[in-house]
Amino acid sequence: MSLSTLLSGIANPPSLAHQLSYLQNLNLQLTIGHGPLRLGEVTPLLLSLLTTSPSPEAVLLATRGLNTILDLNPRAADLFVTQPHHHHHHQQQQQQQPPNPALPALCEKLLAIEDIDIAEQCMKCLSLVAGREGGQARAVLEAGGMTAATLYFDFFPLHIQRLALKTCVALCAC
Repeated sequence: MSLSTLLSGIANPPSLAHQLSYLQNLNLQLTIGHGPLRLGEVTPLLLSLLTTSPSPEAVLLATRGLNTILDLNPRAADLFVTQPHHHHHHQQQQQQQPPNPALPALCEKLLAIEDIDIAEQCMKCLSLVAGREGGQARAVLEAGGMTAATLYFDFFPLHIQRLALKTCVALCAC
């Protein structure tokens, strides 16, 4: 299935079942890494699902995809902070852009702690965005990342606690 088909199927699915199937397929393609993945298109689409989808399954698959993207391309962390824009990269925009809702949404999902799998993927995402060289630790801190990482610390399994601590260390260093 082509990437264009997957992206349009995720953006405008005929049903939730179709959307989940497209998301699983996209995650598979991200993991295998076949062909050009056009992360500039894929990442904003997954981020928008994170902030708008009522389906926990879709949110889980979207955050898994985002984590794979961050693993493959650490510079994708910038897409969590800046708004996606469709201008040339060389154009400098002086006007203030509204903040990207992705980081607050990750924090919100962690604070809601409705699903431990989603919490784990969100924690991993925050950790990857905050902890990479040239990462976006300040943006994660401003979005509420410290509270999100620590509020339910005692309820997290040990491996998520380690991620939370790693994230907090990165946030304290910024």
